[in-house]
Amino acid sequence: RTSCCGIIEQTPRYVQMQGFALMSILYAVVGGLWTTLSSHQVLLALLYGSTFFFANYGPNATTFLLPSVTYSHDCRSTLNGISAAAGKAGALLGASVFEPTADALGDGAVMLICSGISVVALLLTWGCVRTASADGDGQSDGDVVAVRARSPTTVVNGEIEDGGATAKA
Repeated sequence: RTSCCGIIEQTPRYVQMQGFALMSILYAVVGGLWTTLSSHQVLLALLYGSTFFFANYGPNATTFLLPSVTYSHDCRSTLNGISAAAGKAGALLGASVFEPTADALGDGAVMLICSGISVVALLLTWGCVRTASADGDGQSDGDVVAVRARSPTTVVNGEIEDGGATAKA
């Protein structure tokens, strides 16, 4: 969980959702205004370039964070590998169909399709991604990473007391 000046607290799930939301808006604007923006190259480059910023701010940045807070300790490495492989397969599919789709439907239509895919990804993130608690035992509400409060460890008469458990020192 990160905070901006102590005011806004964000989780990887929230950052990913922000990235997808802004990408969908930018792709929709570029796709909807493609013919107009084609004659305004600087504005087109600025809007299209902004999609890369939000792709890196949102989904790309959280790719490495979400598995550590989503999956339990028992299966984290396996599911992280499966997630990475699924992401690579999706990237391969997207790169393979981008140019043929642009040739068949036009560049503006491809931008609108990208907007729709971003909306689907936003909804999938909202509905499916839940952030596990810090100890990996349970699930929190997904917007706040649950951190179990720990009582201070004390030593009393040679015994270590830690949150109600007692052991010999």
